[in-house]
Amino acid sequence: AQFMKCTRHLKENAQRNLLAKNVPEKPRSRVLSALFWSTGLLYSFSRVEYLEHELGIKQELREFGRYLEDKLLPTI
Repeated sequence: AQFMKCTRHLKENAQRNLLAKNVPEKPRSRVLSALFWSTGLLYSFSRVEYLEHELGIKQELREFGRYLEDKLLPTI
């Protein structure tokens, strides 16, 4: 069974995981902004725009590669 997750729960889960990994506030904020702000990945209007955002996020936030690839991006 698949579950749809709301934006609020996705963001809270990401925030909780980043805090648990002791990610400092500034980089944590960068990750959350890149994904959840109005110009972030979550608000892409097309598959092409989503893939462009995803690529940019992966390049900009390399230090979070495993977490982004394995945990967060697959849920969005």
